[in-house]
Amino acid sequence: MRRLQQMLFTLAISMMLGSCVTSKDSISDKSFEIQRGMTKEEAGRILGKPDFRRFDGDLEQWEYQNGGGIYRQYLIVEFKDDVVKSMDSYNEISRGSSVGNLNSHKVSLSVVGSVEDNEFDEVYNEVKNSVFKESTLERSIRNKKFSCAQCLQLMSLYTFDDDKLKMLKVLKGHIADTINYDDIVNSLDFISSKDKAREILGISK
Repeated sequence: MRRLQQMLFTLAISMMLGSCVTSKDSISDKSFEIQRGMTKEEAGRILGKPDFRRFDGDLEQWEYQNGGGIYRQYLIVEFKDDVVKSMDSYNEISRGSSVGNLNSHKVSLSVVGSVEDNEFDEVYNEVKNSVFKESTLERSIRNKKFSCAQCLQLMSLYTFDDDKLKMLKVLKGHIADTINYDDIVNSLDFISSKDKAREILGISK
């Protein structure tokens, strides 16, 4: 009898763990099936009903969340004219977790002439939580200078090069360490995107 109870207990634990793994990986797995240009109907069949929905004019965002405990997964799909325009997926440490103070190990992105880390974090979080990231950024960076590392952090809010270049157009007059322009250029995936970044920044090959 005791052996049977142990077997049933082990089976139950295995099923729970298997369920957790499936749940944890589901957002990441499904994100690879989403392609730019898909219709909302096609994306909905893959992802299901979003946890949160935001829209303004012809732009709409679907947000999915998954996971528990320390880490939480996020997937954000943006639609324009009812087709997928961009997508972003990332992990974040849940608020109130016992991991410790992340800022104690944070590397400063600031350089001489750029905003301090705390001020940058305010701008970054405001832009990240906005539907219209470029317009929010443009409003938030008046009279501010950023390091190339800080610019890369802001550009990383987007997945695709085209969107990152739009962000760069807003940032181009606000970069403190122009000597590090190559860091921005080399962060882009495609040769054509690198050329466009050089054009935006006013540098030659």
